[in-house]
Amino acid sequence: MRAVYLVLAFCLQQGVEGYTLDQETQLHANLTTEYDRKIRPYQNQTEPIQISMDFYMEKLSEFSEKENKISVVGSLSIEWKDFRLTWDPTDYDGDLNQTSLFVSDIWAPNLFLLNPYEKQTPILSDGTACTIQSNGYVTCLLADNFETTCSADISNYPFDTQICTLKFYVQGSFASNTLLQNASSTIRLDLYEIHGLWYLTGTRNYVQTYRIRGMSCEVLQLELKMKRRNSYCVYNILLPIFFINLIQ
Repeated sequence: MRAVYLVLAFCLQQGVEGYTLDQETQLHANLTTEYDRKIRPYQNQTEPIQISMDFYMEKLSEFSEKENKISVVGSLSIEWKDFRLTWDPTDYDGDLNQTSLFVSDIWAPNLFLLNPYEKQTPILSDGTACTIQSNGYVTCLLADNFETTCSADISNYPFDTQICTLKFYVQGSFASNTLLQNASSTIRLDLYEIHGLWYLTGTRNYVQTYRIRGMSCEVLQLELKMKRRNSYCVYNILLPIFFINLIQ
């Protein structure tokens, strides 16, 4: 039911579009003709492009202390501005304010998960559809199950607290040509479902700068702080062991 309300709210926000299929087809042709997706969308190529990122967490899918692995289901929002993808809505009856293009048609950051549990794969594939606003802002919203490494510390089990971090970076880019920005200081939890074994006690969304061979590289870090729900362990494991030892 919550998802239905979100869809209805989105539809009401977008309003009623009155443009025709021919007009949007012509817009796509105008935007992509002579467009080179290999070149960064910045008029002055000596200045860095800014990429804003946000994360909407839906649930903690898995946390394995044995495998040092965490799986998080959520949506990663990525936004930047491409001055080549702008148009005047009045040229299309005034109401063609946005459209959609695939990553295969436009420039997009070569974004990767820095600490994946398995192999690295591009976050934005060619088949990902992105929303283009008439002012040139491009927004890609990718929903996925993100799996990353997380070293567990169980020295205080079952009263332990774990901190895991998902790290994203743009491959082949440095701070001199690509700047990452956190759209918010925390992970968005509007759609979060409470986990049965872990409390989510805090989150952070921040950018960390690293130095690699004298060059600065930026990494967007999504930090999760979790506390174990210890009531199950206390009542079903520790107390029975205690009473058995007491009887003996």
